[in-house]
Amino acid sequence: MDDKNKWESQDGIGTSFQEYANMQGITYEAVRRQVLKHQESLEGHIIQRSNAKYLDDYAVNFLRENSRKPIAQTEDTRHIKEQLRLLHQDISEKMMISTDDLRQFISEQQELALLRSENARLQQSYEELKKSHEELKNKYNALEQECSDYKTEISVLKERIDNAKDYRDLMENYTSRVIDHDTILKTDLKRIGDSNDLLTKYLKEHKWVKAKDLYNSLDDDE
Repeated sequence: MDDKNKWESQDGIGTSFQEYANMQGITYEAVRRQVLKHQESLEGHIIQRSNAKYLDDYAVNFLRENSRKPIAQTEDTRHIKEQLRLLHQDISEKMMISTDDLRQFISEQQELALLRSENARLQQSYEELKKSHEELKNKYNALEQECSDYKTEISVLKERIDNAKDYRDLMENYTSRVIDHDTILKTDLKRIGDSNDLLTKYLKEHKWVKAKDLYNSLDDDE
C-alpha cells in the first residue's frame, strides 16, 4: 500500500461518519455522498468498525477542503467540537469490550440463564409439593374425624352391649327365680295331692262320718 493510503489518526480511532456530520453541520447521508465521490482519493483512510465507518485525520481534512459548502468555524466552535470528539473517544474506549471479556460475559449470562431456569423448576416443584402436602393434610383431617366418629359409635355399641349383658343377667335371674317358684309350686301341689290321696284312702278305709265332715271342712277352707 502507498504511504499516502496509510491510516493516519492521532488517537488511533478516527472520526465516525456521524461525528464528522455533526462537526460540519450536515447530514450523515451528505457525508456518505462525499465519501463516494472521493472514494479513490480516500482509499485506505476509511475503515469499518462494528456497524460504523470511521475517517482518519487525512480523510477529515480532505473532505473539509473539498466540501462544496465549507463552514467557517470560530475558535470556540472548533474547541467545542474537539471536546466533543475527545468525549466520544473516551466513551468509545470505555464501551469497547475485549473478546475475552465478551466471552466471559456471555458465559456468565448463559450460566445465569441456567440458574434462573433451575430456580424456576425448583419453585414449580416446591409449589407442587406444597399442594400435595395440603391435600394430604386435608385427607388426614378427614380420616381423623372419621376415626373419631367410629370411636363414638364403638362407645355407644359397647354401652348397648353392656346394657344387653345386664338385661340378659336380669332375665337369667328372673328365669331362675320363676323356675324355682315353679318347682316349689309343683312340690306343694304334689304334697297337696299326696295329702288328698291319703285322706281319701283314709276315708274310704274307715268310712267315718266325722272324718268325712272334717274332709269337707278342709275343702271349704281351701
